[in-house]
Amino acid sequence: MMKTMKSKSNYKVILITLVLGLLTMSKLIAQNVVTQIEDEKEVSPSSVIYITNSTDIEIHTWAQQKVKHIVEISIDPVDRSKAQELAKQFDFKIQTTFFGNTELEYGLGINKMGEFSDSKIKTPKGEITVVLNNGKTYTVKNIKFNIVVYIPRNNELVLNSKFSNVSLGDLSNQVELDLTGVTLKANNINKLTLDASYSNIWFDNLNDAYFDTKHCEINVADIKNAEIKSEMSNFQFASANKIEIEKSIAGTIDIKKVSIVNSNNSSYTNFSIGELYSSTDISSKHGDITIEDVDKKFSYINISNSFSTINISALNVEAFILNTNTEYTKFNLNKDIHSLDSKDRIKNFYKGAKSANQKISIDCSSCNINFK
Repeated sequence: MMKTMKSKSNYKVILITLVLGLLTMSKLIAQNVVTQIEDEKEVSPSSVIYITNSTDIEIHTWAQQKVKHIVEISIDPVDRSKAQELAKQFDFKIQTTFFGNTELEYGLGINKMGEFSDSKIKTPKGEITVVLNNGKTYTVKNIKFNIVVYIPRNNELVLNSKFSNVSLGDLSNQVELDLTGVTLKANNINKLTLDASYSNIWFDNLNDAYFDTKHCEINVADIKNAEIKSEMSNFQFASANKIEIEKSIAGTIDIKKVSIVNSNNSSYTNFSIGELYSSTDISSKHGDITIEDVDKKFSYINISNSFSTINISALNVEAFILNTNTEYTKFNLNKDIHSLDSKDRIKNFYKGAKSANQKISIDCSSCNINFK
């Protein structure tokens, strides 16, 4: 009996401790200095919207012909009055330019922020020093910005973003993205120009896009037409109509389903194509090429390469001619692909009929060619 009473007593202690803990947590949250700034403006359909940010931002799109933002600043203070003074230093407004365009800037006005230990600034342990562009210095435990922007989905957008997380809604007009060190997730965009470095980017749907990237990871669920210029970047497309590669150095191009793929100048780039419906013309060096499934109604395949492995599966194609111009190259051909003629570097093969209209041409030195 005494043991039971002791157990109940323990439960009471635990419950009291939990309640006091929750009350303490609520008190700590309540101690934060929270400031919310809202602004909105009507914009014309011809207005170009410029957004500059260096902190996380959500960009929503809507049918209304106006721009609105909600900015919440939450500061965990060391000195409450100083924190309140710091919060007042941030005055975000939607600006209209002389030319009728719309500007939103979220550069924060912060010169540097973090822990410092030098002759000018010594940050106490567990605290953050915030140095503004105007020279004022504040010490806080933490500072957070929550920025939500609403823009018309039919207006043009120019976004310049650095070292942040960005979400972007549907846009039916021209979109220009200049990104550095950004993680971006976007829905549907009609016309895109992307200049990005050291960024991870996801798109749901793109109509026409131009990519200029360095050290990026690009993922697109569905795209109609794309032009690519890239260095040290990896692209993944689930479905595409036409991909034109202007230049690719040391990267990967992975396309699950595509009609047309062309590459004029790529090196140290690996191509992986799932289903190829129409044609491909790839000029490359030191990069492997794989085509997993050539459609039976394909138009043509032209590959110029060196120092690589080429894997092509055309099991669904009844008849085709395979023309090769090779040197120091090994062939591994399916048993239904037969020799047509050969002379020096030229080796020609056929499947189904010696007079087949569909043609595959491979010009490759120091390669391994695997064909099914």
